[in-house]
Formats: sequence, structure tokens, C-alpha cells
Amino acid sequence: MFDQSAIQQLTQTEATAQSNQSLQHALTEGKPVVVLPDEFTLTSLESFLPLRRRARNSMSTAYVEDFARYVGQHRENGCTIYVNAEAMSAKAVLNQGTPTEPGHGDNTATVKLKATALYTSLRNLVSQARGQKALAEWLEEWRDLVTPLDKDLTDLNIAHVVAGIRSVSIEQLNKSTSTVEALSAERSEMESVAAKTNRADAVLPAYLKLTTKPYKELSERTFYVRVSILTSQREPAFALGILGLELHEEEMAAEFAHVVRASFAPVADADGTLNTEHIPDVLIGSFTVNG
Repeated sequence: MFDQSAIQQLTQTEATAQSNQSLQHALTEGKPVVVLPDEFTLTSLESFLPLRRRARNSMSTAYVEDFARYVGQHRENGCTIYVNAEAMSAKAVLNQGTPTEPGHGDNTATVKLKATALYTSLRNLVSQARGQKALAEWLEEWRDLVTPLDKDLTDLNIAHVVAGIRSVSIEQLNKSTSTVEALSAERSEMESVAAKTNRADAVLPAYLKLTTKPYKELSERTFYVRVSILTSQREPAFALGILGLELHEEEMAAEFAHVVRASFAPVADADGTLNTEHIPDVLIGSFTVNG
């Protein structure tokens, strides 16, 4: 007579055989769903096979040329590239497939541009208000690449500007009048705050101008930075902002998309005709595979 343990083993063996049969039938017939008992765990044997069943990789680089070479070598049907304008990155979904034959979308390549040293330093500089020492030292560090300007956009001597930033002070002028009567008191106060330097040759800039490549793969562009002095505290501080930053970012994103497209050069056929079929679509946006 079979005990409970033996009966359980027989039941599990039969269930396993039926599950294997159901899986084989689903795979051979292309069925998307199969019913299995909760207590069973699916285990992939792919790691024991000589070759993987399909490519599921994630390549990343900071160089468009290497990105394009990898995409050209590993792209599959329906490969599409999506450019993230804010992150200055692009993602190639190598196995996206087509609407009639969609792929799994899990074989990808990504390129994320690396900002140049000056552009990185500039974005960090304008991220928050800066004290006299921090701004003066930044100008001294990049003095060969940065031009200070006055309000009329006339060039200023950077040595005089550094001196002006280091020596600026807050001057507070108070003028008060009081009238006291038997049963009332009236007080009026006028207060003004001015920023002044204590050196004759010192000046303060209204703008900073610098021309640089924001990213290695993009062309040079000129940035203007507005310089404002904050006098609300005992010690002076400077607020800086890149003029037209949103427009710069839009233009850089469009240029980046153009650079990515241009990295896939047409191939000449035997008769000399340029073949563009191997060039993937490049779109500005993002892509996610849903459940």
C-alpha cells in the first residue's frame, strides 16, 4: 500500500510530466500562455547550451562613433534609436521589431555624451549663489577662456574684475527722523543698500562670455552668463545664470540627433547607388517595453 509520501511523489511526477508537455506544446505552437501549478519553478537551461537562444545585451559608451559601430554590427529588424534631449543620451533598441512582428526590446546600446571640462564647470558654477572667493577663483582658473563684460557688452580687464569681486563690500545707509509728542511717536526710516569696491582699478562685470564645445561631439557655441550681486546678507554673494539656457539645450539636442544620424553613413551598392536601408530611424524621445 502506498503511504502519503509515495502518493505525493507520484502526483508530483505526473504533474511535472504534464507541465513539460504543456511547455513544449506552447513553445512549438507559439502559444503565449501556459497553465502551471503554483508549486513549480521554471528553470532556464540556456547557460548549459553551446549558444544563447538570442541576444539580450546592454552596451554603453560615451562616444558616438563606437556607438554607431556597435549598432551597425548588432542591429536587428526594426532597430530604432531614441534621443533623450535632457540627458544628452541616445538609446538604440536593437531588437524592437515591427508592428506585425514585435521584438522583445531588451537588446540595447546607449551613448551618453560627456560634457567638456569648461561646460561642466560652468553648469556647476551657476547651480547656486557664489561667494566672492569662489567666483574670483573660478575666473582665475578659466581666465584664458572667459571674457567679462560690462552692461554694454564691452570687454573688461579680467584682472580688474577679479580685484573688484574680491574687494566688493556692502554699504548700508540709514537715515532716520523721529518726532516725539506727548501721547504719540512717529518714526520714518529710509534705507538703501549699495555694493561698492574699495579699489580704484576694480570693476564688477554685468556678464561673462565664453565660447566652448559643450560636448566633444558637438560644435562650439557662445554662452553669456548674467552676473547679479546679492546684497540681502552681510557678506556679498553673486547669482549667475546662463542666458537662453533652454534654447541652448534644444539646439544641442537637435544637433546631437543630427550627429547620431550622420554617424550611419549610406553604403554604396555594386552599381554605385547609395543604400540607406541599413540606417536606423533616429527619433527624439524615449522607449519602454510594457509588460
